[in-house]
Amino acid sequence: MEFILDNNILKNMKNAVFLYSIGGGFGNVAKVVGKTMIRSFKSVLVGRILSDFFPDLVYINKKGIVSDNISYKLYNLKVNETDFLILYGDFQVSVLEDPGLSLYLRYRFMNKLFKKLKRYDIKEYAILGGSYNSNVELEAEDPNYMFAFNKFYNINNIKEKIGDINIFKSQSIVGMSGLTLYYSQLYKKPAYALLVQTYPTNQINGYYASSKALEILGKIYNFNIDLTGLREKGKKLKESIEKDISRLKELQENQKKSEERSRYYFG
Repeated sequence: MEFILDNNILKNMKNAVFLYSIGGGFGNVAKVVGKTMIRSFKSVLVGRILSDFFPDLVYINKKGIVSDNISYKLYNLKVNETDFLILYGDFQVSVLEDPGLSLYLRYRFMNKLFKKLKRYDIKEYAILGGSYNSNVELEAEDPNYMFAFNKFYNINNIKEKIGDINIFKSQSIVGMSGLTLYYSQLYKKPAYALLVQTYPTNQINGYYASSKALEILGKIYNFNIDLTGLREKGKKLKESIEKDISRLKELQENQKKSEERSRYYFG
């Protein structure tokens, strides 16, 4: 694993907020939020992480050109005097053919990442992710959200900004987002995870959930982002899924009727 870092910029950060924005979780919420922030504010690429821990999935863009999606990237941006260090990537460290090896590699990645990050002035870790409610079939326009914390984070910092909050408790956080929260505690750095209800897959982007996450981050760190585009994407996606579900139910009903008719055929 190789870290290519611009130490001149990284060492000049003051009380930075590290933002976990890796895809692969429910609704790809972390990735969509990170991408939106990178595009919405003046951001600088300050690091790149290359590794044979990453899957060999190379994305070809709409122009037929290979995209730069294999490496993780670190971006620095400043919003209202707050330094952000965003870890951005398309997918989580994994070996598609071997889930057990994937776990081993994720721990190795976290070990190396946090050893690098401890050199810099990072005041807290903000970890983004999606959650799922089995009673809700489609993503809500105004989805519910919850927080989880490590023992070094002062919950009142968030309550003062957004009021009462729902706590994610007596449950597990799977994947690299959970590991980031765990390692932040090992390294004695304040951290929280913001989990927003979305689709239970990383094959569908949770645009409503991502807009809600950005809305909440804006309240915590005093910034505004135009969320119209994300919400419009969420609306179109939801309408498309509703049509697919309707067609599927119609096919199932027709199949059921056909089976019922066949029971009474005597020839």
